[in-house]
Amino acid sequence: MSKENKRNNPDRTSKKKNQHKLEHKVKCDKCGKEFYPKIKELAILKGCIIVSGFTCKCGAEYVTTVTDNELRRDLCKLQDLQDEYRREQKKIDNEIKEIIRLKGRVPLDIQERLNIRANKYLTEIAELKAKTTKRGQWLKAQYKAKYPH
Repeated sequence: MSKENKRNNPDRTSKKKNQHKLEHKVKCDKCGKEFYPKIKELAILKGCIIVSGFTCKCGAEYVTTVTDNELRRDLCKLQDLQDEYRREQKKIDNEIKEIIRLKGRVPLDIQERLNIRANKYLTEIAELKAKTTKRGQWLKAQYKAKYPH
């Protein structure tokens, strides 16, 4: 991503490292105040487990994610797969447009072949999403059991 695109990217995080503000308000369970949470690193445990979340001005802490090296590696792999899928989908769309331009329709055998190409990515993405979700939930449960608030 170019420097100019980074500046204009609405998903860009705030200037503080590892911190971003959510677009919706939350209500604190402790004091009842509504505020826009700023997600940030709350703790780093054993050098590789990162606990992220937000805190209210009253001091109440809310954990949103707990990640370790394995989970972060899988999340990066998931992002890469999703990017590959988008690129592949564009190629498929262009192939379909070209076939329609030349033949007026897309033959069934070609449709099936293109669907198999797309579904390969979708299956892998779904499996990796399920794995990362399960791992993330397990890590968060382990953290909450060890460090109850």
